[in-house]
Amino acid sequence: MRVRTMLALVVVAAMLLLVAIMSQRSERSQERIAPGPIFPGLTAEAVADIQLTTDADTVHLVLQDDLWVVATEGHFPADTTAVGRLLEKLDIFDRRYRHSTNPEKQVTFEVDDASGTEVRLGDASGTALAHFRLGKNGPDFRSQFIRPVDSDEVFRLPDYLASAYQASRATWREKRIFTFDADKVGMILITPEEGEALHVGNLGDDGYVFLPDSAAVKKQAIESAVRRLSNLRCDAFPDTVPSLEDAGLLPPLQQVEVMLTDGASHVLEIGATESEENARFYVKRAGKDTIYLLSRGQIGGLLPDRETLAEVSPEPSAPE
Repeated sequence: MRVRTMLALVVVAAMLLLVAIMSQRSERSQERIAPGPIFPGLTAEAVADIQLTTDADTVHLVLQDDLWVVATEGHFPADTTAVGRLLEKLDIFDRRYRHSTNPEKQVTFEVDDASGTEVRLGDASGTALAHFRLGKNGPDFRSQFIRPVDSDEVFRLPDYLASAYQASRATWREKRIFTFDADKVGMILITPEEGEALHVGNLGDDGYVFLPDSAAVKKQAIESAVRRLSNLRCDAFPDTVPSLEDAGLLPPLQQVEVMLTDGASHVLEIGATESEENARFYVKRAGKDTIYLLSRGQIGGLLPDRETLAEVSPEPSAPE
């Protein structure tokens, strides 16, 4: 029994030693790959043309007059946050992450010519700065395989790139409607479809009041509406853009206007619902053409009524 145990231990030790030796060889092999860019000349600043292609979807983004637009969606402004997230990943495109040069492995890594997402990044003249296939995740789900087109080299980059290079996302269009400093709001005018219009003034340290009667307003309630508006993003875009009349935006059925202390004004015009089945409201910025869709929940948070906003004074206590 002891002899068998000793033999088993020797076998296990030998296997562990073999694994260690193979691991060291692998590490030395990786160390022999000199660091350097996979695509020389590729920088975030140089990119002015982005194309993402799968069998089902194609996205084409173009930098025009310092503004990213979605060429495949009518040249509407692109989501700058999403474009920035895509470009900031370029720093990790380094040769030291080469994983394979075996053509037979391309299917396994989903970077062959029929798999994954084809990514082409070009400069302002249209010249390709990078052209590669984006494949599947690494086994740790925190890395991604890529292969430059017309190359057998496969790299396993140490980041999850798929979320930033999605050709399949519903839209790359900019969903932000407003962005302003909520702390600089001086007045708010809420005009509902029915009932009285509410005019609220910000007195700074003295809080908010209704105008012109100076009745107190709940600070938390009005600031919640202002914060929503100051960084307002739409839920979606209409599949078919309606006329302003059909959208209930000529004139708008409801409206919220915010006036800042620096004199700037931001007006959200609110129209009809998209359909009876889909209760999303057509909205737009005053003076702008783009029509957005906002959910009923979003609209409710932007249009509080007087009862919601009014600061209720406590009942006087009865004399003892």
